[in-house]
Amino acid sequence: MGYLIDGNNLMKTLGVNTRKALLDKLFGLAKLKQVSVVFDGGEENFFPHGSSYKGIKVFYSRNSDADSFIKSFVEGSKERHTLVVVTSDLELASYCRRCGAKTISTKDFSSKLKKLKVEKNEKEDLTVKPEEISQWMRYFGVDEND
Repeated sequence: MGYLIDGNNLMKTLGVNTRKALLDKLFGLAKLKQVSVVFDGGEENFFPHGSSYKGIKVFYSRNSDADSFIKSFVEGSKERHTLVVVTSDLELASYCRRCGAKTISTKDFSSKLKKLKVEKNEKEDLTVKPEEISQWMRYFGVDEND
């Protein structure tokens, strides 16, 4: 199934200030695994409850807290044995394990995420080819001789 992430917990661990910043950091992982994030509180207009952003499913606890939402999600999941819950909350992690899900702390997950980013950057050639530059310059109407 993939990862179910306690969004506010992970934001603190990673030191990011906005929900969007967290989702952007998770983008690389979402290309490889299914990723769902649960945030405390009400939903944002940009990322409505149940929507996807860059392949990441976004949920909100609304009138409850993220822990309660995550517990209900795990309880109701038919794939809970393949689910990894990312949280720093020891009580929540214990509950999820009793339900059959795996857990990882936000600190350990953060390390895993950084390693994934390093490996991705090592593999990815980020140089722009001269023909690509020419194409973009033509697209934007820029004379290459200027």
